[in-house]
Amino acid sequence: MAVLIVIAAVVIMAALWFFIRETLDGDPIFGLGIAAFTLVGGSVLGSLVALIATLSLSPIVGYHYTYQSQPLVTLTDERNSLGGQFFLGTGYISEGAVYTFYTDDGGYRSMHQTGVGGVRVYEDSPKPYVVWETGCESDHPGIVFCVGSSSRKLVEIHVPPASIKTGISMGAR
Repeated sequence: MAVLIVIAAVVIMAALWFFIRETLDGDPIFGLGIAAFTLVGGSVLGSLVALIATLSLSPIVGYHYTYQSQPLVTLTDERNSLGGQFFLGTGYISEGAVYTFYTDDGGYRSMHQTGVGGVRVYEDSPKPYVVWETGCESDHPGIVFCVGSSSRKLVEIHVPPASIKTGISMGAR
């Protein structure tokens, strides 16, 4: 911020100097033109410095991500053959490993599928839930802004201890 103030002061002083010098030399119109050019050029230079400073300081000065948790649920059928607290499935779609799960979205159930890369699974909660990264907020609004995606992204899945089973064959075709 101090750099921008110094740039603004130097640009204003230079513009005044050009205007006064040309006015004393008998050409105030040329002095006014060169002063205006100096002010515009200084504004562009100051804007570039501010942009570069913001982009370079964003990772250093501070921002934080916001998160939202959401409970996992299971669907049941008429025969009650599906049951339990939650459903977290894994499998492959087009050669890519995915997690499949259901959430309660305020009166209706939504199925979600997400790639397994970057998602951490914890066996630590009696009530299963997922954690979404919902955005990014700057610790210094107006000075530093978040660079990158602001879309919702799954980052964690929490399930009850010892609830992850492996090597199960469902016989589905």
